[in-house]
Amino acid sequence: MPGTVLITGANGSLAQAFIAHLLATEKDLTLIGTVRNTSPSDANTASLRTILSKHPHHNISLEPLDLTSLSSVRRFTHTLSTQIKNGSIPPLSAIICNAFTWSLSGTTKYSPDGFETSFQVTYLSHFLLLMTLLPSMDKTKGRIVLLGSVAHYPERPNPLSRHLSYFPDDLDELVHPPVYPEEEAHDRGWQRYGTAKLMTVVLMNCLNRRLEKVFPFFFFYWFCFSGYYARGGSVW
Repeated sequence: MPGTVLITGANGSLAQAFIAHLLATEKDLTLIGTVRNTSPSDANTASLRTILSKHPHHNISLEPLDLTSLSSVRRFTHTLSTQIKNGSIPPLSAIICNAFTWSLSGTTKYSPDGFETSFQVTYLSHFLLLMTLLPSMDKTKGRIVLLGSVAHYPERPNPLSRHLSYFPDDLDELVHPPVYPEEEAHDRGWQRYGTAKLMTVVLMNCLNRRLEKVFPFFFFYWFCFSGYYARGGSVW
């Protein structure tokens, strides 16, 4: 897979396993991983850096990206697009939208942009990232990887929540959800996360209808036992 591979949430458990395999099997690639905190003081980033250190001959870059900030996404994509345009790095052969977040306790969390955080990090910022980087992709064999979840099905019972993902009649509720009783925080958090993943499914179908040689596809995993659910954490 020559070219540049971009993966968001690169220090997550699933991403680390993917990166380790990719670097062990692909010799001619440029890898760009984005994380919220590039410092080795972050335990997940330190673990990722250990993996990366085993492959000194690869062209690897670990970049900060705050997916709660659309301006941060725009700055990142502008810099990356410029590097590709001037030939500093090869065109993007793959974009892997791995990062996510959820909020399963307390009140609903909002980003500095004023949007519900699960929706912005998991879907909206990735949408912006993809739309701005599509011109920088390999036009003949580019790949876009979007991740699903057990929580994204609106018609199947979710073993983790009483509330299913859904499209509200008022689409503003996607970014400004209603206020629910505190005792519903866990299940509503799953619902918000599932709805963000459901929007990702819709995005994949929209891209597949419009793109010809750049191929978007969906990776579904039942559950990743990484400890993030137990800690109520996030990967971005």
